[in-house]
Amino acid sequence: MNIFKQLVKSIYSPKDIALFRLQGIGKTILYVFLLTFISILPSIVFLSSALTSGLSTAKSFIQR
Repeated sequence: MNIFKQLVKSIYSPKDIALFRLQGIGKTILYVFLLTFISILPSIVFLSSALTSGLSTAKSFIQR
């Protein structure tokens, strides 16, 4: 099963989640990495916006 289909099915189908235990270890590790990446996306967006605003503030402070 495709990793993205597995992600979608894991949202609403406990039966399919139970069947995921029969897949190989490599696909399981890939699935965990995908979930980790999805979970850190909001932090990456917040960090990039904070860095951008911080750099612009520092630039305006230095120009004074």
